[in-house]
Amino acid sequence: MIRIAILDDYQNASLEMADWSPLAGRAVITVFNDHLSNFDEIVERLLPFDVVCVMRERTPLPRLVIGRLPRLKLIASTGPRSAAIDVEAAGRARYRGSAYGIRCTPHHRDDLGSHPSKRASGRIGKGKHTGKERNRLR
Repeated sequence: MIRIAILDDYQNASLEMADWSPLAGRAVITVFNDHLSNFDEIVERLLPFDVVCVMRERTPLPRLVIGRLPRLKLIASTGPRSAAIDVEAAGRARYRGSAYGIRCTPHHRDDLGSHPSKRASGRIGKGKHTGKERNRLR
């Protein structure tokens, strides 16, 4: 079962912003309404998750956090880039044996919308080319 964390959703809006039904029985989604800035607390919170959906630049994901999350496979973020995510560390994380990706949405809307929860639910829900994508990332 895939575990998805949605961070910094102060308004409890993320589950209403996308159709998560394709993930029923395939993923467990946990929404966090509070903000953590202590790196050890962030790692402790995110250890059990495969996918992290971040809301812009709120929770920092630097190298020393990403490097301590062995299950992490995908970070979904709004915007074309995020200063809070160490993209270089995210790219290097894939070499420790797990497929990993980072996806930041562009400013324009695409077929899945611009909200990270829409992107994550769409990508995971389809699940058609998971092995192919994992090998491509390696």
